[in-house]
Amino acid sequence: MSASEKSGPAPSGIHAPPQDWVAQIRQISVPVWARALALILSLAVLLPGIVLIWGGWLGCAEFMKDWLGDGIVCHEKWIAQGIEIVVAALVPVVAILYLVFAETGMRSLARRTDELLEKIVPQALRSEGDVASTYSDGIESCAVAASHPAGSISAHYRLQYRSEDKEGALRLTVSVNVDKAVIVFFLPKRAEADPQNIRELMTPTMRGAIHEGYVFDEEPVETTRDGQRYLLLIARRSLPADFLWNPAAKLHFAWDLRAFAYSVIHDGHSLLRS
Repeated sequence: MSASEKSGPAPSGIHAPPQDWVAQIRQISVPVWARALALILSLAVLLPGIVLIWGGWLGCAEFMKDWLGDGIVCHEKWIAQGIEIVVAALVPVVAILYLVFAETGMRSLARRTDELLEKIVPQALRSEGDVASTYSDGIESCAVAASHPAGSISAHYRLQYRSEDKEGALRLTVSVNVDKAVIVFFLPKRAEADPQNIRELMTPTMRGAIHEGYVFDEEPVETTRDGQRYLLLIARRSLPADFLWNPAAKLHFAWDLRAFAYSVIHDGHSLLRS
């Protein structure tokens, strides 16, 4: 249990961290008419302040006095009032402009989820060449076949791996729902495999995954797919609120998933072998 869970809900006087507000704003779906109205209002708020600053500066500028003579009046109060208006309106106007021009809402969430599941994760799981020799824990090659319907939060992968002394295939499903992830490994149910044996077999992998924030279901679930019986090893974890907008977080998740999957291959090869 985390420290926040132990301490209970935050007092009413304590506000959510700024990054949480940003993440919430990014998830807001704003229609085009509302974006146009917000842009007009933001300009209407800033324009008087800018006009006052500009008019006051022109009146106080030496070159204007040389040009128009002593008849021009320097309005220092205009400059001060203009600055006050601009400073007071700056933060809300910036937030409004962000909503106007930034990509937010459900469409943005779907596009970023597609990018993660179709590009980032498969690239991390794939192993060949120099990458294989350096980061693959003895696996010489690992081809990845991915299946992901556009707009879905889940993708299915088949990892066909090979090394000097072993060869086999691992199936897994990755689901990402904004700030939560579920990883499902399909382990073939051979004669020697049962839920208790699976947990014992995967103990080293599970310990490492728990250290990285994953939580496992109590018992593997049995299912049948394409005529093959499988035991499902299901792991869940929470993700940062801004996960889908954070390239570093997505890359870390993908490479951490790679280590997770390759550890399953290492510990469970007796079930995965061809």
